[in-house]
Amino acid sequence: MKLLNKITAAAATLGLSTAMLISFGGVASADCFQYNANGFTTSNTPVFNNICNVPNGIGDEANFVKIRPNTTGDDTSTSNNAAYADNLNAACNNGDNFDIHTYIHNDATADQNNNGAGTAVAHGVQLSLAAATGTTASSFNFASTVTADNAATVHDSTTLNCSNGPVKLTLVPNTVKVYGTQYSWTGLPDNSVNETFKIGSPIINSGDQWGCWNYRVVVVYEVTVQKMTPPPPTPAFMCTDLGLTAEDNRTVKISNFTTTQANGASFTNAVIDWGDNSTVTSSSPVGLTHQYSANGTYTNVTFSSTGPPVVTPPTTTTTTAGTPTALVNTGPGSVIGLFAATALGGTAFYRRLLARRLSRQ
Repeated sequence: MKLLNKITAAAATLGLSTAMLISFGGVASADCFQYNANGFTTSNTPVFNNICNVPNGIGDEANFVKIRPNTTGDDTSTSNNAAYADNLNAACNNGDNFDIHTYIHNDATADQNNNGAGTAVAHGVQLSLAAATGTTASSFNFASTVTADNAATVHDSTTLNCSNGPVKLTLVPNTVKVYGTQYSWTGLPDNSVNETFKIGSPIINSGDQWGCWNYRVVVVYEVTVQKMTPPPPTPAFMCTDLGLTAEDNRTVKISNFTTTQANGASFTNAVIDWGDNSTVTSSSPVGLTHQYSANGTYTNVTFSSTGPPVVTPPTTTTTTAGTPTALVNTGPGSVIGLFAATALGGTAFYRRLLARRLSRQ
């Protein structure tokens, strides 16, 4: 463990290429184990990720959470994927995938492992993974925390910045995996992300991790991003001119009917409820007439034998719908009036829409 060739050999044994390990660069901690090609001192008791200035691009182990674009669909592959980085700026196009990599090394000397009973063995080792899966943003943080009963806690994180955000972050199912030399890549449950679980080496998930290179543990998982598109505009319909004249013999006539549509809405037909339990459906209501059988008050008009019809002005209303494929059908009699009344040449005139049936064509 005191020579660089041992580091390189251990990397190959762990299934991590030297190129992959190049990503572990950063600012050295003041109290880390300074690598020296002629030999360097480690600890007789567990200490995690505390070797710094390791040559061949390994750098500082304190930077142990990394991220890279996934271009192969295999988050365990060390070839044909981009190199890991401390943080990543990416476009984050729809469907882009990224690997999150956590590296755990008990830097204690192998001389004190004593077949699992020595002072170099870390006990009760647990890893916590935190990722903002299920959220929508333009920047995401991924954090890992390593704890043990007999070692100081270490924590690190990496950030994905999306220039094409906001995007929704999702865990790719069945991509959470753990690696140790003694058990190779092994799948972990999806809910390991945003949970705390035991790790171990040489025995997987045992909570005991021996000291030195051959007992390092790696955990990876893959996330994907989905570009969020704004919802389509809500279709809207307005009856801009609905006129009805009151004539002799308790007769009314629809004199005007025009509509305005927006965002994909269109007029199909109107259901006119005359207010005396009779209705008519028409795609061209202008000219429709109706005669009432007796004097009385019918929603917005009153007929009597002692004077002209009395009109109650209705109010203005706009109709919208929740989807672009169909506008609401409110049913007969549900809308009393849409627009203010006017007087045309002394003739009683009012505007009223008792019901409407709208749909997109």
